[in-house]
Amino acid sequence: MTTTMVPIESSQRSTRSGRLLFAWAFALLLLIPITDARPPSPQQAYGNTFQLFLHGALIDTQTEAERGYERFLTSNPEWAAKFQLLEARALIWRGLSADALHVLAARPSVFKNNETIIESLTLAATAYTHLDMVPNADQKLREAQKLCEPAIYAACGGVILRGGYLALGRSQLAEARRLFLESLSFARAHHDQWSETSALQNLGWTAVQEERFDEAVDWSWSAYNSALKLGAEALAENALGNVGWAYYKLGDWDKG
Repeated sequence: MTTTMVPIESSQRSTRSGRLLFAWAFALLLLIPITDARPPSPQQAYGNTFQLFLHGALIDTQTEAERGYERFLTSNPEWAAKFQLLEARALIWRGLSADALHVLAARPSVFKNNETIIESLTLAATAYTHLDMVPNADQKLREAQKLCEPAIYAACGGVILRGGYLALGRSQLAEARRLFLESLSFARAHHDQWSETSALQNLGWTAVQEERFDEAVDWSWSAYNSALKLGAEALAENALGNVGWAYYKLGDWDKG
């Protein structure tokens, strides 16, 4: 019987080729990005949802905030509360204030600390204001103000801001201006850029109402730059509109 011999050199070459092929395949695997399949933490999920809100994607914000509330209701009620408040805020911005009140009141309560209680009361006051239910808005604001004596909570900045809104709605311009300035100082002290941008924008609009158009331009430009830094496109657009209107009232047609 004839036996076919495989040259040693050929066998070694085959082995080396196999090893090289394995090494090359392994190197390619290292280049493939590994996707983290773990669900995001409450902080990450909330941050992503808040970014949607800043960019003006209000329906998506509402949907994701509702999901976040349901997901963390049992495991992390504190973060569930934040999602619930964000959903209510998105609804108010969409002009659905009655729905926002339902979200704040009808679900199992997760507002266990003063921060979330204050913010809930302030959002309710905002919703009632948009529904022209001013006595209800005043009552909710008074409840929030009691919890802010003294104003040791970050959420108290929103209470001051809401007081400015109510004063502005009653044409109490000097009082509105005072409260918006107070809320601006409070926001800066607490590094709250959202409230800072809102205060600047409302100072600009109050200056327009007072026919202090030069001041309105300055405040509104500051609000615009603050909104850009924050990434809040809707606020930036509103601030730019106030700039244009103030220039128009100054008779600067090109800039207006």
